[in-house]
Amino acid sequence: MVLDLVVVGGTVIDGTGGPRRRADVGMADGRIVAIGDLSAVVADRGVECVDVDGLIVAPGFVDLHSHSDLTLLSDGRARSKVSQGVTTEINGNCGMGGVPLPPAVAKITRAANATIDPDPGVRWDWTDLAGYVAALGRADVETRRCVHAATRLSDLAEHESQADSISLGLVLPAPAAVPKR
Repeated sequence: MVLDLVVVGGTVIDGTGGPRRRADVGMADGRIVAIGDLSAVVADRGVECVDVDGLIVAPGFVDLHSHSDLTLLSDGRARSKVSQGVTTEINGNCGMGGVPLPPAVAKITRAANATIDPDPGVRWDWTDLAGYVAALGRADVETRRCVHAATRLSDLAEHESQADSISLGLVLPAPAAVPKR
């Protein structure tokens, strides 16, 4: 097994509901490829290691309702999210996002979002998804674009060709009973 990096000695909480456990996490080409006791691999190949003894190792958290679609323009590194372990966000799902941003509503949309992103230095110069993605690029934000069209299905055709994926905001009914573990 060829690894680029091994996170050694952490307590892994993997999100499956199983018990936490001491394990090493091996990565190759930016992906996790091995979890377990990797001491033999580390010793044999002299791979780069990060000692995380006493720390928790967990997958990134998903923030299902965020307004970072605007704050990322002020801080493209999303330090406030990353420091909390958030690696994936769903933005624009409450109708307060800035995409699309027709000129007729640009000022009122910005005013409504003033408490979320009060940075007057950020230019809001887009009108559509392509322009917004370009603004993210200027802020050095790497994204995977997903159009959330829960409230604006009429805009779907316009933005569909510009997105990596489409979300229709589907809501499934809750099960009658959730089994206990």
